Amino acid sequence: MSGIRTQVLILACVNIGQFIDGYSVGWSAPIIPKLQDLSQSPLKETITDVQVSWIGSLLYLGSIVGPYIPSYLSNIVGRKPCLFFGGMLNLAAIILIVTTKNIATIFAIRIISGLGMGMVTVSNLVYVGEIASTNIRGILLTSTSIVGISGTLAAYCVGKEIEAKNTLRSLGRVEDLESIFESVRGTNPDEANSWKAWFKIFTVKANRRSLRITLTLCTLQQTSGVAAVLFFATTIFQMAGSSIRPDIATIVIGSTRLVASMIAPFIVERAGRRILLLVSTAFCACSLLILGTYFHLARVQNSIISEIGWLPLLSLIMYFFSYEIGFGTMPSALVGEMFRGNARSTGSAVSMTTAWLIGFGVATSFGSMVKILGGDVTFWIFSCSCLVAFMFTLKCVPETKGKSLNEIQEMLSR
Repeated sequence: MSGIRTQVLILACVNIGQFIDGYSVGWSAPIIPKLQDLSQSPLKETITDVQVSWIGSLLYLGSIVGPYIPSYLSNIVGRKPCLFFGGMLNLAAIILIVTTKNIATIFAIRIISGLGMGMVTVSNLVYVGEIASTNIRGILLTSTSIVGISGTLAAYCVGKEIEAKNTLRSLGRVEDLESIFESVRGTNPDEANSWKAWFKIFTVKANRRSLRITLTLCTLQQTSGVAAVLFFATTIFQMAGSSIRPDIATIVIGSTRLVASMIAPFIVERAGRRILLLVSTAFCACSLLILGTYFHLARVQNSIISEIGWLPLLSLIMYFFSYEIGFGTMPSALVGEMFRGNARSTGSAVSMTTAWLIGFGVATSFGSMVKILGGDVTFWIFSCSCLVAFMFTLKCVPETKGKSLNEIQEMLSR
C-alpha cells in the first residue's frame, strides 16, 4: 500500500506541469472572441482570421520541437531535470501572456508554451510508465489526462470571467528495474548515446511495431479534429448559431471532458485499452457525423434548425465524453508502455511530435476548411478519421492490460 501511495504522490508532483499544459490548450477558446472585440481586447486593434488560426495552432508548432529535448537529455541528465525545465517554460509562458499587449509577443509565447508542453508530456509518459506497478500502470497513465483537462476547464472558466531507479527500489519493486535503469543511465557509454536509441526504434522488431501502432493512433487522434474543436470551441458555437450561449457551452464541454477523464482510470484496468478504444472511436465517429449533419441542415436552411439549436452542444458532449474515455487517453498510455526501456524516450518523442505536427496542420487549416468545404463536410471528414481509427484498433492494436513491460515486449516481438 505504501508503494502505491508513493507512486500517487510522485504522479501528483509531475502532473503540475500537465495542469499548465491543459490551461495553455484551453486558453485560446475563450480569449479569441475577446481579442476580436476591441472593447475587450488588450491589443490596439482587432485580430484577423489568419491571426486567429496562428494563435490556436502555434502551440502545436512549439510542441513539435519540445519532445526531442527530453528524448536526448533524459539519457544524459535524467528524467526529473527535463520535467522541471519543461514546467518552468510553461509557467513562464503563463506569466508573460498576462502582461502582453502585442500580437507578435502572443505568437512567441504560444510557441514557448508548446515547447514546454512537448517536454512535459513526453517526460511524464516515460517517467510514469517506468515507475508504475503493472496493476495500476494504466490508471496512472490515464490519470494524467484528468489533470490536463482540469487545466483546460480552468482556462474556460477564467476566460468566462475575464529519478526512477531509486524510486522503484524504495517501492520494493524489482520488476523491470534492470530495463528502467538501462533507459535512465545506460549500461555503457554507447547505450546512453541517443543516436543508438534512434537506430533501435527501427532495428528492433518490438520497437518497430510499437512505433507503427502509436504513430498511427496519435495521427488519427489529431485528424479527428480535437485540436480544432478545443482551440475554437467558442467560435464553433457562434458559427453554428446554437441556441446555447457559446461561453456557457465551452464550460459544459470542459466539465464533460473532466468527468469522462475521471471515469477512464477506473475502467481501463477492467475493460482494457483495446475495448475502450473501440467503443470510444465508434461513438466519436457518430457524434461528429451528427454535428456535420447539423451544419448541413443549417447550410440548406432547413426549417428544423430552429427546433434543434441544442444539437451542436449535445453532439460535442457526446464526442468529448467518448473521446476522453478512450481515444483521448489510450494512445498516450500505449506510448508510455509499449517501447523498450532503451528506446522509450525516443519512441515517445517521435509519436507525440508527429501527433502535434498533424494537430498543428489541422488547427491551422480548420478555418480554411470550413470556408471552402463548409462545416458539414469538415466534420464529416473528422468523423471518417474516427472510423478509420476504429478499424485500425480492431485489426492492429493488441491488449496490454495486466501485462508487465517485459511481457508487452515479448508479445510485440512475436
